[in-house]
Amino acid sequence: MSDANVRLAQAVIEQSAAAPAVTPAAVAGRRTGPPRQFDRPRFLVFFTIAVFVYLFAPILVVFVYSFNSRRSTQIFGTFSLRW
Repeated sequence: MSDANVRLAQAVIEQSAAAPAVTPAAVAGRRTGPPRQFDRPRFLVFFTIAVFVYLFAPILVVFVYSFNSRRSTQIFGTFSLRW
């Protein structure tokens, strides 16, 4: 490699090292840094708990009523292991 090519390569390396790093978020026009207060999901925990209660409450009710001493499923008598 000639001396001119070496100097050119060094200049390109120095220039690219001095240039600021461009992140994909900056290219897409999105903000970088920590999320602001209004960007955070506000009710995510509440909705997650509500969905789990909605899904698992019927299973819990069936489990509890499977130990009912009465034949009726509308009235819970006493706890029983009798079939």
